[in-house]
Amino acid sequence: MHKHGKKDATQDGIVAALREIGAHVQSLASVGNGVPDLLVSYRGAWFVFEVKSPGGKLTECEKKWHDAARASVFIVYSADDALKIVMRETRV
Repeated sequence: MHKHGKKDATQDGIVAALREIGAHVQSLASVGNGVPDLLVSYRGAWFVFEVKSPGGKLTECEKKWHDAARASVFIVYSADDALKIVMRETRV
């Protein structure tokens, strides 16, 4: 059963902040089925972000996808969260 995703309220601000620093951002929010919300590239590194509103929790479908991916999926609640992650992970 395909469950369509929805965009969290904080996503637009996160996308804008990431693009402002030069990141390439692709929204995957409409894919659903637990797929994370954003695919981001910045300074040669790739990031997968699950966007949540403050206090938001992962759905069971999201938990299953994250476990199956066996890779880093960062959960972000704000633009500040996302920026800290990309800056920390892309230090030279």
